[in-house]
Amino acid sequence: MGVTVNDFVINVATANGTGSQSSNLILLNALFEMGVPVSGKNLFPSNISGLPTWYIIRASDQGYQAPGDKTDIQILMNPDTWFKDIEKTESGSIIIYNQNVKLPVDRDDCLVFGLPMTKLARGINAKMAKMIANMYYVGVIQHLIKIDQDALERAVNRQFKGKASAVEVNLKAIEEGRLMAMEGITWDCPHVVEAREKKEGTFLIDGNEAAALGSIYGGVTMLSWYPITPSSSIAEGIIQWLPELRDTEEGDSTCAVVQAEDELAAAGMVLGAGWAGGRGMTCTSGPGISLMSEFIGLAYFAEVPGVIWDVNRVGPSTGLPTRTQQGDLNMLREASHGDTEHIVLIPGTVEECFEFGWKAFDYSDRFQTLVFGFSDLDLGMNNWVCSGFEYPDTPIDRGKILRTEEQMAAVENYGRYRDVDGDGIPYRTLPGSGLDPILYRGTGHDEDGVYSEDPEVYRKLMMRLKKKIFNARQHLPEPIIREEPQKDVGIIYMGSMENTIQEIDDMVESTGLKVSQCRVRAIPLHPDVESFIERHDRIIVLEINRDGQLYGVLRKELPIDLVPKIHSVAYSDGMPPRARIYADLILETLEEATQ
Repeated sequence: MGVTVNDFVINVATANGTGSQSSNLILLNALFEMGVPVSGKNLFPSNISGLPTWYIIRASDQGYQAPGDKTDIQILMNPDTWFKDIEKTESGSIIIYNQNVKLPVDRDDCLVFGLPMTKLARGINAKMAKMIANMYYVGVIQHLIKIDQDALERAVNRQFKGKASAVEVNLKAIEEGRLMAMEGITWDCPHVVEAREKKEGTFLIDGNEAAALGSIYGGVTMLSWYPITPSSSIAEGIIQWLPELRDTEEGDSTCAVVQAEDELAAAGMVLGAGWAGGRGMTCTSGPGISLMSEFIGLAYFAEVPGVIWDVNRVGPSTGLPTRTQQGDLNMLREASHGDTEHIVLIPGTVEECFEFGWKAFDYSDRFQTLVFGFSDLDLGMNNWVCSGFEYPDTPIDRGKILRTEEQMAAVENYGRYRDVDGDGIPYRTLPGSGLDPILYRGTGHDEDGVYSEDPEVYRKLMMRLKKKIFNARQHLPEPIIREEPQKDVGIIYMGSMENTIQEIDDMVESTGLKVSQCRVRAIPLHPDVESFIERHDRIIVLEINRDGQLYGVLRKELPIDLVPKIHSVAYSDGMPPRARIYADLILETLEEATQ
């Protein structure tokens, strides 16, 4: 049997609340410390404790980050899913299990090793045995795939923040597990890790924390939030980092933080901050956006800036609160009743979560409208390798704000909603400036902000708002295009699909097809997206939802003659995208399109 190097998937099957997250992150960080390209997926239940949890670690020298088509090392800790996990394990895989569960592992076609992990853990600390038991499978895996001891110790110290007693206890359990595996395993492991040169300055971070840091650098001055999975850690990240990054000599607060009574109130506070001249934001998920719709419409019509981050979970309704999807795109693009259209920023990496975190405020001020950050649970709550952040290198863009009598006098025939420059964006004043009037009206209004129900006044206002958002497209983040001559198929996708796209392309290209890529990073669509489509005869639109929502946006925004070129491949089951599923769907769709 050959040995594969830095190419395997570990699946830990356990229960929520048993402390396995620490052991899993230690494995992930140890591999990262060795310079091995690695990713981790936490599949957790929507309750506090007790229900099944899986953690998937993938190592790949090719940089593949999807969960993988098969599990190479299956760890069994949970009796509730024991037999199902065994049944799913493919022949030839490795199974490591806790003997204290006292359930059989009848797989003669697999490489099997068991330890009485809970009993051993009691010998170290009876009160913490449930938690410490997980460290024994860390030790077994360390022996099997040859994880470097120094890298492992660094990972343990990071996980327990250098607390000597916790580090000592957990290292002891890991070492016991390693030694028992060394003595008890008689077969050769078909997988091994080899150290690679770790890129200087790289680190692991999840998308929510990156967005939180970006928001701080973007000048957030008011954070309102109502807790909801999977967005809460954006707010928690801002709260955690504010004292360190914004500490003033006087100890004054630089950002008001309010936990609102509900999502609607949180959105209202964002509008209040925007009206007052601050930079307000909130974070939520699909159910919260549904509740915020009334204020979202007010922000659009009254032209009040603000930022809302939507970390997408699976809907509709309560749906699957702890699974991932890209099903909120249509809702964000046209949130609220009547004719509305919003700016949506769609990061695909943790670097972009940070970048769009600060740019969202500039866009909202410049275009005097709400801006949505559109992430998802996979990108937001899982750890990813980060190469560093793009920090703001230009002054904050506050847009068309008049602060003095001289500035107002320079604007010909000023009116709060008058487009004097022809770009669809009026000038505004701020409370406290001494300039009147301070008008933001959510009912029908004319260019001076005076109430009006005149049909032509309303129509003119709505066409200006449409023009404003349409003109924004050329200023928003351009798509990421990877293209070479003589490509057969163009693939358009968005968001966290970025972390699977290369593996999908490699699978498709193994059939002889040549593929180019265009990742949409904002709506309305940048002109470069249309140009990409014009250069290809066949376009596949990939997304993680049922109805092909990005495909629908393309059909709405593209010239009619380009629409026949595009074909939808949409798939959603709550899991992060697996490359094989999408590659097969692409090939099926292309075959159908040529018949």
